[in-house]
Amino acid sequence: MDTLADPIGDDLDLDALMVRVREVAMAGAARQETAADAKGADIDLVRVIDAQGEWNEHTRQSLVALVECLRTLRDDWTEAHARLREDMGQLSALVGALRKGKSARRAGGSPRTTAKRRSSKGGKRRS
Repeated sequence: MDTLADPIGDDLDLDALMVRVREVAMAGAARQETAADAKGADIDLVRVIDAQGEWNEHTRQSLVALVECLRTLRDDWTEAHARLREDMGQLSALVGALRKGKSARRAGGSPRTTAKRRSSKGGKRRS
């Protein structure tokens, strides 16, 4: 399941909204140019909207970079997991082969020899 399939970099709705807000702010500033106080407030509003637009662009770029990093991490993890599964399969096959070889040697090889027991009574030999 790919939860990061939708690209974040193409957020046209946010860009369109910011353009529309900027146009409305500019139109409102043009109508109120007669009052000096209103003009100063409108210029401040335009500055705030421009700053917000820059912040939004910076945030969008950061999120695009973050999503790209997450995708790379996911791909690297998937690759490492696949290698680990392959290595585990090879090790399982090797253990199976070693076990088969051991049981074949026991069945067809020389019988086990028993170790000589020593006397537990003093350990002296009789002559």
